[in-house]
Amino acid sequence: MMDAADQLIEDIYDAVTFPERWGGVLERLCALTDATHGFLFTAAPRHDSLTAALWARHNITDRQLADYTTHFRHRDVWANAAAARGLLNRCVVRRGEDLVPDAVLRRSAFFNELLRDHGMGRLCALTLSDGGELSSVQPVLSLHRPPDASPFPDETVRLLQDCAPHLQRAMRLRVRLLAGRDGREEACWSGRTIDRLPMGVVLLDAAGRIAGLNRAGQAMIDARDGLRLVQGRLQAEQGARRAGLPICWRRRCRPAERGRQRAGGRRPTSECRVPPAGRLIC
Repeated sequence: MMDAADQLIEDIYDAVTFPERWGGVLERLCALTDATHGFLFTAAPRHDSLTAALWARHNITDRQLADYTTHFRHRDVWANAAAARGLLNRCVVRRGEDLVPDAVLRRSAFFNELLRDHGMGRLCALTLSDGGELSSVQPVLSLHRPPDASPFPDETVRLLQDCAPHLQRAMRLRVRLLAGRDGREEACWSGRTIDRLPMGVVLLDAAGRIAGLNRAGQAMIDARDGLRLVQGRLQAEQGARRAGLPICWRRRCRPAERGRQRAGGRRPTSECRVPPAGRLIC
């Protein structure tokens, strides 16, 4: 039968592909350490959709999370003390008392306006930066107890140290998955947007050859409406009007004029200059 530590490690890796299970990982850690709250967050200044997707919590309310992200993220005396010592760029475990004296914590707005009313005041935290992929987000896993509870014992420190390699690996995989998903979604969104444009769009590779056409551009080529493909490049048909080829070049060409009416009264399009030889500038 799987013991608690093995089950915890399995839960950590499950959370890579099922991020909603990070809350369960924090809950299990809290149960093993007599903690009342668990929080997984990123301490780096960068805060966007990718870093937000890495956050998880146990027994922390929506209101408390909103207050932290809006008002207290940069007033977190524990995180600020860890940053001042360079601990956010290393994989280490620290208790709250190691970072900030209890008297200093209790005088802070962070404690009096956020932590105290939610029964939080003792901390044991694991910083997960690895000097590589995680350095830009600086993930931190923190466990909390009420302020009148005893500090976290050495057993909690050792448990988090044992979990650290697995948590780091899981976080690296999670960051890669999120980055890959964002890249695929952006590429998919860009492709759909370009395809819906009423004007012809040609995408070029670094060598100036055509890498893609949207539907309007392909229709123009198929209609032999002044343009043709020759060895992967776009050329003007001999005798075509050079004043207004109806094609919009992305990145490689500068639009010379906008709003000119095409022959036959068709919709206005962006234009690119055509040199005397008939080849488009690219």
